[in-house]
Amino acid sequence: AALEHEWNHLPLALDRVGEAIRLAEWSDNDEFRVAGYLLLARVRSSAGDADAAFAEIRRAYDLASGAGLPPLMLARIAAGGVEAALATGNLLAAERWARESAHDADAHPFYRTLGLANARLLIAREERSAAAEALQQAFEVATARGWGYGAIAARAWQAVAAESPSTGREYLADALRRGQPQGFVGTFAGAGPVLVPLLAGAIRLGIPRDYVDRILLAIGARAQAHATPGLLVEPLSERELEVLRLMADGLSNRTIAER
Repeated sequence: AALEHEWNHLPLALDRVGEAIRLAEWSDNDEFRVAGYLLLARVRSSAGDADAAFAEIRRAYDLASGAGLPPLMLARIAAGGVEAALATGNLLAAERWARESAHDADAHPFYRTLGLANARLLIAREERSAAAEALQQAFEVATARGWGYGAIAARAWQAVAAESPSTGREYLADALRRGQPQGFVGTFAGAGPVLVPLLAGAIRLGIPRDYVDRILLAIGARAQAHATPGLLVEPLSERELEVLRLMADGLSNRTIAER
């Protein structure tokens, strides 16, 4: 389910995580059930269904609290709340969830303790210098421990927090080079439209256009989904994708309209 989500196959990810949760319930494994609810929340959020995402996070929190699961699990649930709130632009809700955690944690199944949720909260607060410092530390930890997935995610968010567009493009190009062989998409799409102008620079730094197009497609689809909550949206049309490409090339709205 996590891999299908990363490849932006949201309906298939939804099916897989549903099966995983059923198996966890059948085996009476509370920790796996919580993990399933967290992943389901991520899929729901990517599909634009914020209410369903928060419902799954609350479900996970209630189960973990009642079952006496370790504090790190509660911290991961809180990180999921931060991420879901930031996806809808609700900074107040993100702050509330952040107060539930006393650990650096992430809801993501592959880099659970890097603390990227906290860095994303710093970006939302416009505390970019602090975010950049935290993300550099996360990148170094992930690299030293061989957590390739975490290193890519940290680099992608470093691009967002960078002090200059040129530095952001360099970080993003590095993340894309690392992510392309396995087809990483969701990690970049999760950063949202802020990456669109940086993607143009990544193309100029040698990232294949077809790979960038896949990420643009996912960013556009998720933006549409958040505009229409509860829907697994249809893929963008060729014309809609063309507009995103022109945005990535840095063209003005007027020039795009003329094109």
